Amino acid sequence: MTQEMFVQNPRRQGLKIFQDALANIQKLQGLYDENGALIMPFIIRAHKALSTTSSKYTFDLGIGTSALLQPENKLQKSDVAMITQVALGIQKYDPASPDFNQPILHAPDPIYHGVNPGKALEKVYQGKSTLKTGSQIRIDGLSNLVLRYNPGDGFAGTLAAPTDFPQYGPEDVNRGFFDLGGYPILDGELQNQWEVELATGDLTNIVDGATAANSNNLVLLLLGWVYRGQVGGGVSQCF
Repeated sequence: MTQEMFVQNPRRQGLKIFQDALANIQKLQGLYDENGALIMPFIIRAHKALSTTSSKYTFDLGIGTSALLQPENKLQKSDVAMITQVALGIQKYDPASPDFNQPILHAPDPIYHGVNPGKALEKVYQGKSTLKTGSQIRIDGLSNLVLRYNPGDGFAGTLAAPTDFPQYGPEDVNRGFFDLGGYPILDGELQNQWEVELATGDLTNIVDGATAANSNNLVLLLLGWVYRGQVGGGVSQCF
């Protein structure tokens, strides 16, 4: 008897899970049709400036709570999204006048961040994360250690004259993304928030800030799928 092995692509598997879930969401009953559904790959990107006086940071995942920075992306109120993977990075820029010319790193680097700031930034990855919808906890106390990713080839040179950047691979896991396993579905009409709580300790050096442009900022990346209504006869319909 011949046995065949099928390898399921995780992204396609996640899409199928989302399609099946959409068919059972009450607010979409009578509106959702898998054959005409407008479903797209989607990434939520949100930023928070680190502070020497705060050990907890709340990221609002929907638009309207604050002005978006140019590279940020959040849920629209009409969106239904499923989150499959998460990454938590650190990027250097001036929060008051951001210039996104620096890479996002997913672990403290003693050359890029400096020795003392690098030690302080470990508190990010020794901390934990929580996903909430309103007062409902969806993910409780996820260890940020699973979001710490160092590709091995670190930053080289100086901020002013870099000679090499970390080398990330083609797969999501090689770019610092952690697969959640259980995939929460988010309704854009509700208040969805991701909280990052740092480990205890001295935060004196966590901002860095040798110059304002070198300030350390948290970057939250949530990868998944988003549903934005139906497409039929060349006309996009909202629900």
